[in-house]
Amino acid sequence: MAGDRIDLDKGTTSELALALRDAIARNLEREEGRRAREGLGGRVLIRAEDTDRAVTIDFERDRIRVGDGEQPAPRIRIAGDEDAILALTRVPFRGPVPKAWSSGGRQALKRQLGGELTIRGLLLRSPSVLRLLRLLSA
Repeated sequence: MAGDRIDLDKGTTSELALALRDAIARNLEREEGRRAREGLGGRVLIRAEDTDRAVTIDFERDRIRVGDGEQPAPRIRIAGDEDAILALTRVPFRGPVPKAWSSGGRQALKRQLGGELTIRGLLLRSPSVLRLLRLLSA
């Protein structure tokens, strides 16, 4: 998994997809990011409702695919405005959990509690959600 390829689907140009791809690539360079990646598999859908953009991320055995648009059967869904979604890339972690009282953590928590950010799969797939958030995070 340390040698994961990160591929953009053909025609993928949205700022959201590129920002998420860059966050994943940056974090795969760190040990914490590589460990988080080891437990991730399946499909994630991220939808920015304010811009009506969606990004699908497929975590396959030896590669990660990022593409614009919605694909069926995601294991985890994240929906919110684009700023709230990108705020997830600024949440630092301490150990296995996000630092909720950091500036980025407070912003993400406030948006989730205010209904601006929804993470579906948080209860049923919480280990996978935490790994995903760590892979996206600062």
